[in-house]
Amino acid sequence: MKLSDKVLVSENEIKARVREMAAEIDKDLQNKKPVIVSVLNGAYIFAADLTRSLRIKCTLDFVNVKSTNGAETGRVSAARLFLDTDIRGKDVLLLDDIYDSGETLSFLMDKILQNGSASIRMAVFIEKKHDRPKKEIKIDYIGFTLPDKWLVGYGMDYNGDYRGLPYIGFVEDVKNDC
Repeated sequence: MKLSDKVLVSENEIKARVREMAAEIDKDLQNKKPVIVSVLNGAYIFAADLTRSLRIKCTLDFVNVKSTNGAETGRVSAARLFLDTDIRGKDVLLLDDIYDSGETLSFLMDKILQNGSASIRMAVFIEKKHDRPKKEIKIDYIGFTLPDKWLVGYGMDYNGDYRGLPYIGFVEDVKNDC
């Protein structure tokens, strides 16, 4: 497989959309101090850019979930919900890089609610469009809707490669059942 020459979302488009999402979140959560829970590793750049763009007060924490192995996705195979921040009674904004199968988000939403959060909202940077089954989850904030390709860049990777790209691209010659 190789990195495609085609850029799906440019660095400037990313910056503009993150600012727009931050403005939406600021408006919706203006009287709250949410705990932002970012999924590692894919959403770490999104979380950094988004939190720098927010005007509301917030706390940032991270959760590590493994749901991919090579060219397979769709099952949460390992997870830890050991947050440094106590979320009991607090509003949570869950950030993830991609809404694909919905398994990761569904799993984390359940865990966060079980841990006593007052509310949960979800923001994903990318929603993938495809015909495969996926858990229907209410996503409150979506950065971009993109085709069913193995997306890389802006924190997203293929087997650990390409996370540092400042744009969204894709890897060619990977089965489209990502």
